[in-house]
Amino acid sequence: MAKAARSALKNGASFDKIVQQYSHGFRKSYDGIWRPLDPVALQPLYQPIVKALHERENGYISDIIESESHLFIAKLLS
Repeated sequence: MAKAARSALKNGASFDKIVQQYSHGFRKSYDGIWRPLDPVALQPLYQPIVKALHERENGYISDIIESESHLFIAKLLS
């Protein structure tokens, strides 16, 4: 499913629609958007996401990120 989601994003699908279709995460009801927070404060599960987004520009969409048997695709909003 992660490959299909990433492929759809590469083909121009909107991130929020992909979240609604593929996500199983607790932020699904918020279109995958997290409130502003200190990345260092995130639990270890999410640190690979922090690393993947580090020094990227707003709008950047990551490749598939694997962490503790979870798969993520992240978009940097700010």
